[in-house]
Amino acid sequence: MAEENINNETPTGSESEAAAGADEFENNEQNVSPEGDGSETPLNQEAVDKRINELTFKRHEEKRKREAIEAENERLRKEIEASRMKPKEIVIPPLPDPYDPEFETKVKERDQALQAKAKADADLAANRKHAEETLASQQRERQEFLMKRTEDMFAAGEKLGIKKDEMALAEQKVALFIKDGSLADFILSQDDSALIVRYLSSSAVELEKISQMSPVAASAYIATKIMPKAAKLKPDLPNTPDPLDIPKGGPGKKKDPFLTGVTFE
Repeated sequence: MAEENINNETPTGSESEAAAGADEFENNEQNVSPEGDGSETPLNQEAVDKRINELTFKRHEEKRKREAIEAENERLRKEIEASRMKPKEIVIPPLPDPYDPEFETKVKERDQALQAKAKADADLAANRKHAEETLASQQRERQEFLMKRTEDMFAAGEKLGIKKDEMALAEQKVALFIKDGSLADFILSQDDSALIVRYLSSSAVELEKISQMSPVAASAYIATKIMPKAAKLKPDLPNTPDPLDIPKGGPGKKKDPFLTGVTFE
């Protein structure tokens, strides 16, 4: 597949397995019949696609884990570097000798240094607290936003007959490839997001292609190529009209909504 050795890297175990799986299917495209008469049996394309999907999803899951470890290591490295770049320490002079002719001047300088250090420490603590609170607030708002849209997608999926566990598995597969937040937002903001995710989860080839695009190009590709295909997954809903609300004592008469709550004497 196109994803093999994209960056000319040495294949990992999972990549080698995927390559071996592809070779396996290629070698079995023309199988000799059990009777040994030299005739060929048709290729089971569905089984081939299923196996390729399994190998591709497995490779991306391992890649995701490696990226998570690398990201955590990078975060820790930056944190260590930041701790080494502390603001210049304010040196507090020692108490001067009472018999020093400049005693009062040095005492005043020491008091000023103490006040400056106290202010610097307070500012540093306040800035750190503000940054932490801002980051936490942004993360919380982002999480709530995604949760709301994800809940809406699951609710829409249920109306279309997609069970929650099926939707959860589809979302998990798509998340292995869709890493950009803006692209995820684009998908979740669509009315047919449940169908889009369900369709994409069944095609590792499409997900692989999208994962190599920029977010803008990927959004355009999904809008023009994927959404029309996903729309075809929508089941035909019955057009049966709502039953008539027939009041007691008046069979065959439809209740007039304008007469609701009106009492006749």
